[in-house]
Amino acid sequence: MLSIKRVVVVVMAVAGSEIAWQLWKKWKIQNAIDNNNEKKKISEVLLFSDQSSYCRNHANSRKACGKNMCAVANVNRLVHYMSMAKKTLDLSMYIITCHDLVDAAIKVRENNVCVRAIIDTSMAGNSVCGDQINRMRRAGIIIQIHGSNASLMHHKFAIIDEEIMIYGSTNWTMQAFYGNYDSILITNDDVFVKAFFNEFVRIWKK
Repeated sequence: MLSIKRVVVVVMAVAGSEIAWQLWKKWKIQNAIDNNNEKKKISEVLLFSDQSSYCRNHANSRKACGKNMCAVANVNRLVHYMSMAKKTLDLSMYIITCHDLVDAAIKVRENNVCVRAIIDTSMAGNSVCGDQINRMRRAGIIIQIHGSNASLMHHKFAIIDEEIMIYGSTNWTMQAFYGNYDSILITNDDVFVKAFFNEFVRIWKK
């Protein structure tokens, strides 16, 4: 027969193993939760060139051609990020005439997201840009006009939920997307997002 001492040792060993197993499972679950909650880094560059002009032929279909610097693929990426907005979408654009991106902004607004846009004064008087501004206003997008002949409102950036920034040299126009050498950076780096969001607020409050 096993002595009482040996029985106690066996029981303690079994109990210890069970406790260790439960602690390990708890750690695994918590680690999985932490990994899911960890912000996934976004760092994407979109490039446009004279080669992008070949994509005009399939711009209406919005199907990417697979070529390097496909303008349709790049515009689709912008639409993708804009559609991620759950609370706010802030646009600061010298000019905006690209139908796909105006459509995306309107769709975001239809999902009860607060959408604001700052447009340059001189470009707001442009008939094509003016038409897009009117479309956005009718959809409930709040628009302010800023800038002057002496100081253009020359920014081209967007902030999504104060978490993602879209920034670059590219005007949101068909010419820029389908013919110019231009670039766009998309990031969720807090330093850049905060700096550009603060700049948006600064202009908005003027």
